[in-house]
Amino acid sequence: MAGGKGAHTVPVRSTGLTAENRGHSSRPVRDESSQMRQLVRPSALVATYFDTLAPNQVATAKALQQAVQTAAPQLEQTVKWGNLTFVLEGRNLLAVVTHKAHAHLQVFNGALLAQDFPELEGVGKGIRHLKQRYSQPVDATLVQDVVRAAVAVGVARRED
Repeated sequence: MAGGKGAHTVPVRSTGLTAENRGHSSRPVRDESSQMRQLVRPSALVATYFDTLAPNQVATAKALQQAVQTAAPQLEQTVKWGNLTFVLEGRNLLAVVTHKAHAHLQVFNGALLAQDFPELEGVGKGIRHLKQRYSQPVDATLVQDVVRAAVAVGVARRED
């Protein structure tokens, strides 16, 4: 009933298979016109992260980001779980977590730093955070000291 009333056509997509390998290969051959998807670059994710914040959160989040970058420029920035996350050789080290009235600089290995930094809040086996109210200036010196200590512990744990 080709072409008759009630018939419909379905567009055919190229599979990349050629007559030579059709049915003989488990992997299709790519032709020049096909393109692979590109992952979003971390810098684009970070820029988008700031675009998603409420206006009252942006200055504090950027101040925390700047303090972290100043203390540890070797950390890679990305966005995970909707938070700006700083990674050291594939391991999550820090994150900026925004809330309605304040932001946290989350320290993934913060429990190991709690004795040296009583400003770190939280309980449990690992994570601690510095609480930063949006109405108050960021203590960049404290943030940088915590970041350097977190990096030192992160490097030491990697070597174990």
